Amino acid sequence: MTARIDGRQYLLPTATFARRDKDRWFLGSVSQAAAGTERVALDFLGAGRWRVEVVRDGQGGLVRES
Repeated sequence: MTARIDGRQYLLPTATFARRDKDRWFLGSVSQAAAGTERVALDFLGAGRWRVEVVRDGQGGLVRES
Protein backbone atom coordinates (compact mmCIF):
# COMPACT_ATOMS: atom_id res chain seq x y z
CA MET A 1 0.00 0.00 0.00
CA THR A 2 1.26 3.47 -0.84
CA ALA A 3 0.20 6.45 1.21
CA ARG A 4 0.63 10.05 0.20
CA ILE A 5 1.66 12.49 2.92
CA ASP A 6 2.37 16.18 3.09
CA GLY A 7 6.16 16.06 3.38
CA ARG A 8 6.40 19.62 4.65
CA GLN A 9 5.39 18.31 8.09
CA TYR A 10 8.36 15.93 8.27
CA LEU A 11 11.34 17.93 7.01
CA LEU A 12 14.52 16.82 8.77
CA PRO A 13 18.13 17.62 7.83
CA THR A 14 19.09 13.93 7.42
CA ALA A 15 17.46 10.54 6.95
CA THR A 16 19.03 7.10 7.35
CA PHE A 17 17.53 3.90 5.99
CA ALA A 18 18.44 0.23 6.47
CA ARG A 19 17.16 -2.82 4.66
CA ARG A 20 18.12 -6.48 4.58
CA ASP A 21 18.17 -9.02 1.76
CA LYS A 22 18.82 -12.45 3.32
CA ASP A 23 22.19 -12.06 5.09
CA ARG A 24 23.16 -8.75 3.43
CA TRP A 25 22.36 -5.36 4.92
CA PHE A 26 22.19 -2.08 3.03
CA LEU A 27 22.41 1.22 4.89
CA GLY A 28 22.00 4.59 3.27
CA SER A 29 21.82 8.19 4.41
CA VAL A 30 20.80 11.37 2.67
CA SER A 31 21.27 14.91 3.89
CA GLN A 32 20.25 18.39 2.89
CA ALA A 33 23.08 19.78 5.03
CA ALA A 34 26.73 20.26 4.13
CA ALA A 35 28.96 17.17 4.03
CA GLY A 36 29.85 15.78 7.43
CA THR A 37 29.99 12.70 9.62
CA GLU A 38 26.96 10.89 10.97
CA ARG A 39 26.99 8.31 13.75
CA VAL A 40 24.63 5.36 13.28
CA ALA A 41 24.15 2.54 15.81
CA LEU A 42 24.77 -0.80 14.09
CA ASP A 43 23.71 -3.09 16.93
CA PHE A 44 20.92 -4.48 14.74
CA LEU A 45 23.61 -6.34 12.76
CA GLY A 46 24.34 -8.72 15.64
CA ALA A 47 27.66 -10.23 16.62
CA GLY A 48 30.31 -11.21 14.10
CA ARG A 49 32.53 -9.64 11.48
CA TRP A 50 31.10 -7.43 8.77
CA ARG A 51 32.57 -6.08 5.53
CA VAL A 52 31.81 -2.45 4.72
CA GLU A 53 31.76 -0.77 1.34
CA VAL A 54 31.26 3.00 1.41
CA VAL A 55 29.95 4.82 -1.66
CA ARG A 56 29.91 8.60 -1.41
CA ASP A 57 29.74 11.66 -3.61
CA GLY A 58 33.07 12.98 -4.82
CA GLN A 59 34.11 15.88 -7.01
CA GLY A 60 34.38 13.63 -10.09
CA GLY A 61 31.37 11.42 -9.29
CA LEU A 62 30.86 8.48 -6.97
CA VAL A 63 33.78 7.30 -4.83
CA ARG A 64 33.94 3.70 -3.51
CA GLU A 65 35.86 2.76 -0.38
CA SER A 66 36.20 -0.73 1.14
